[in-house]
Amino acid sequence: MGIDIHTPTTGSRNSANNSTNGSSISPELQALMKRKVNIESELDELISVLDTHKVDMNTLLITHDEFPRSDIDVAQIRSTRTQIIRLRNDLKSVLSEIERQLHAHYSRMSAIAATTVENEISNDGETTTTVTVVQEDEVLVGAPVHIGFALVDEVVAESPASRAGLTVGDTIVEFGHLHVGNNERLKRLANVVQMNENKKINVLVLRDTQPVDLELIPSRNWGGRGLLGCHIVPL
Repeated sequence: MGIDIHTPTTGSRNSANNSTNGSSISPELQALMKRKVNIESELDELISVLDTHKVDMNTLLITHDEFPRSDIDVAQIRSTRTQIIRLRNDLKSVLSEIERQLHAHYSRMSAIAATTVENEISNDGETTTTVTVVQEDEVLVGAPVHIGFALVDEVVAESPASRAGLTVGDTIVEFGHLHVGNNERLKRLANVVQMNENKKINVLVLRDTQPVDLELIPSRNWGGRGLLGCHIVPL
């Protein structure tokens, strides 16, 4: 059975192979991104434990008489909740460090772009080194860092996604209020789409390393299945 390309789905990617705007990132940053994926995976497993008991982080575990409920494993649920809280705090710290290192990465790339060294070989065989210095106002120092969290790998013609201007290869940076730190590997994206049927969603994508703002209106009335008509995978 093929994958339904008309609704957001979750794929898998190795974050250790990520690059930033085509430039290699440091091993330390790669390790942080891998740690992020591992934490998210652990959180998924722990949340599934709560799901088996049909509870969440806010479900009451005591009766009206303030006795532990007998229909669920209260001890396991409390332990699981504690682990989830700890991992969410760890994830917050990792995301903060990733953002800090990405800013540092872009600063280094700007510094490299500011000075270009060229070697020229003259007619007599001697090598001359020419250093070209770019003026500071020509370098995007302090430019916003756009961190993508999903990739569009297929778009159906005449679909809401197509009409909004989404194209194959777009990297999604913002989808409504969702971004790299809160999308939960696309789990929340489907909810945002469903809750905004026939309503405008502001979407920011990176296309050929350039940010592009789009307006997407999820709809069922376009002749195909789903509300978007595209296939999206997490980064």
